[in-house]
Amino acid sequence: FPVTIARQVTETVANTLGIARVGVWLFDENRTQLLCLDNYNLATNVHDSGSVLLKHEYENEFEALMCAAYVDGHDAQNDPRLAGYRDSYLAPLGITSMLDANIRAEGQALGTLCFEYVNTPHFWTEDEIEFACRLADQVAMTILHRDRKETESALAQSEAQYRSLVANIPGITYRWLRIS
Repeated sequence: FPVTIARQVTETVANTLGIARVGVWLFDENRTQLLCLDNYNLATNVHDSGSVLLKHEYENEFEALMCAAYVDGHDAQNDPRLAGYRDSYLAPLGITSMLDANIRAEGQALGTLCFEYVNTPHFWTEDEIEFACRLADQVAMTILHRDRKETESALAQSEAQYRSLVANIPGITYRWLRIS
């Protein structure tokens, strides 16, 4: 997923909806790490990236993200699904409410689109949850589109190499027969 698109999504959502922090997090191939592609802070107008959450440290949270379409932590610091985040992530950043909409494609969890309120509690409405889930679906489609384009490009390159080899077989065969 291109970082430039992640930055546009996070900043636009935060500014439009007034959400303090919006992030795009993607799982690694083994789904043992959740990597921050971009996180936008509305108060400071700053993007950051590169944070890593490890599955063995956040087992409950990873399970919740793998199984559900979303995790709506209205009271994030007391939500049992988010308990592992409390001391290392939620409390230090003052996050009071958190909504993770799962980025899923072809039955697999790819990551999460994370909305976070800071210092003021927020109860996530059905419309907000639906919006977050639909936006996460769009992110998933973008990832699939990118993967398809990469596969098509690799296939075209392989096909070109094959055609070049086949086109040169008569010359290679002639030279081999002459040498023998």
